[in-house]
Amino acid sequence: MAGLRPARSAPPLAPTNTPPSPCAPAGNAPVADVIFVAFDTETTGLNARKDRLVELAAVKFQLGRVLEEKTWLINPGQPIPPAAEAIHHISDAMVRNKPDFKTIYPEFERFIRGAVLLAHNARFDVSFLSAECARQRRAPPPNPVLDTLPLFRHWFPTVKSHSITSLTTNLNLTAGTFHRASSDTMYMVLIFEKGCRQEPPGLTMNALSHAAHQPLHFTLPPR
Repeated sequence: MAGLRPARSAPPLAPTNTPPSPCAPAGNAPVADVIFVAFDTETTGLNARKDRLVELAAVKFQLGRVLEEKTWLINPGQPIPPAAEAIHHISDAMVRNKPDFKTIYPEFERFIRGAVLLAHNARFDVSFLSAECARQRRAPPPNPVLDTLPLFRHWFPTVKSHSITSLTTNLNLTAGTFHRASSDTMYMVLIFEKGCRQEPPGLTMNALSHAAHQPLHFTLPPR
């Protein structure tokens, strides 16, 4: 959720001894051979324990080609506060007849199967998905998640702000609607591909993970 973020980073979501994900490609795998899914969320607020998802969007791609994209509007089972609606423009009426998270989650699981996930300021999105899974007593995704915020800071150090909005403008990418999960994921893909093109040929997952400050992992948060 690019427009509604806590001011400070959340605490780590997985211990440092988290075992390798079955989805994780080998460290020496060329980035060009890896399937990625950029995803983003919109929520009713900033607190993953009490707030809920209202939108989840994902774009599956390999470098140079989009394979599939999908957006789910989600009934959060609680009112959307005016402050949140003012940012993402998702109203109670828009989600009233939409499925809940429990209903859409199996489809999201299938969509991301085998992929490396990308999210901007990923701790926020990972914490919300982890909390939603915990409420439904469902296992969270095993996929590793690379945070594009430190990655984009590494690639574009002269840009003053590394929000999706600012990067899209400063990198002269086609701009349209911001702060909806569906549009922000596509901008994330475009920025990611531009950054990869700056790297020498043969960029590996090890180098990418290092620039992104290592993968995050979904966990079931403590009750």
